This record gives sequence, C-alpha cells and structure tokens, in this order.
Amino acid sequence: MSEEEKKEDAGIFVDEDWKQKAEAEKQALEEEIAEEAGEASSADESSEGDYELPPGSIASLLQEFSTRALVSLGMIQNPITGDAQVDLKAAAYSIDMLAILQEKTEGNLEDNEAVYLGQLISQLREAFLKVSSADGPTGEESPGDEEAAPAEEAPSEEEAGEDAGA
Repeated sequence: MSEEEKKEDAGIFVDEDWKQKAEAEKQALEEEIAEEAGEASSADESSEGDYELPPGSIASLLQEFSTRALVSLGMIQNPITGDAQVDLKAAAYSIDMLAILQEKTEGNLEDNEAVYLGQLISQLREAFLKVSSADGPTGEESPGDEEAAPAEEAPSEEEAGEDAGA
C-alpha cells in the first residue's frame, strides 16, 4: 500500500485552498511593500530602467544648469546629502555656463527662449550676489569671492578696441 492510499484510508483530508489563500496574501503583501518602497524612493525604479524622461529641449537644458546653481547657492537642498550647502565656486560655474550658452546661441534661439535665458541669468546672478555678500561673518563679501563671482557680460575684444580708439 502506498502512502497516498494510507492517507486516504486514514481519513486525512488535505485542504488545498489554504495554500492558495496563503499565496495570495503573500503576493498582496509583496505588492504593498513594493508600492511603499516606490513612493519612498524612486531609486529602485531608476535601477530597473522603468521610467520616462521628458523630451530634450533648450528649456530642460537651462533648468539643469539653473538647478545646479540653486543647489550650489544653498537655495535648494542637495538631493544627495539632503542639506543646503553653499558652494560659490560651483554656483559661479553653472551661471557662467548659462552665460556662455547665451553667447553661443545668440540669434539662434526663439524669442521666448532668449528672453527666458536672459532673465534666468539675471536672477541667478542676483541670488549669487545676495548669498556671497551674506556669506561673510559680518555680511561682507568673503575674501576670494571675487574670483568665484560669475562673469558679467564683458565687451568683446573688438568692442573694447573700438572704445579705446574713440
């Protein structure tokens, strides 16, 4: 006599339904945990490659540099450390990159893009000045901040030569 026959003979009834219920509960719990993890951190999603990026545009590029500048000015928390940190050198670099972009794309941007870029640079320079002047112990500009200050639009070499000759 086999074991199955013995179990049947002994009147033992195995309820298979509890296994399905336990499996369904386990799956529901795993889904709930996955949802909570997804809400708490999108890092898991990005590692799976299951996300979409906005289409590339000049506005997106400008936002990249302006966000970097704002993080460097301590106006936005650093997404990695969670702290607001001031790094004037990095802020000046981001602002200068926007100014170079403005210079190199002059005449090639749509009017609204050119206006947006100009306003963005002006606002970031103003924020830089406020942060750098408040950075010193008495509210004065700290030594070395002149080196990190974003470059103002200086006249080109041709314009400078014309002014000297006039």
